[in-house]
Amino acid sequence: MLEKNVRYAHVSQVMKRRRLNWAGHVARMMENEIAFEENVEGYRLRWRPRSRWKDNIKNDVELMSINPEEWKQVAMERGRWAAVTQAYGR
Repeated sequence: MLEKNVRYAHVSQVMKRRRLNWAGHVARMMENEIAFEENVEGYRLRWRPRSRWKDNIKNDVELMSINPEEWKQVAMERGRWAAVTQAYGR
């Protein structure tokens, strides 16, 4: 009976929200371009392209209806970025 009244966020939504929180933090750092331009090392699974952190952020931002070219400017406003990421997945 208690489980019916409690809403849990899906694991993928929690991961995306935390990734976006971290992306906002990195965007506000002074030397942020290094983190966004790094290449993935190692091997990839067969027939699957390497997934870069930058690409994941771009996909998450598009799902939030934010222009991927302007998300860093939104992230610079800490309060606005926090509101956007908290609203994501609700």
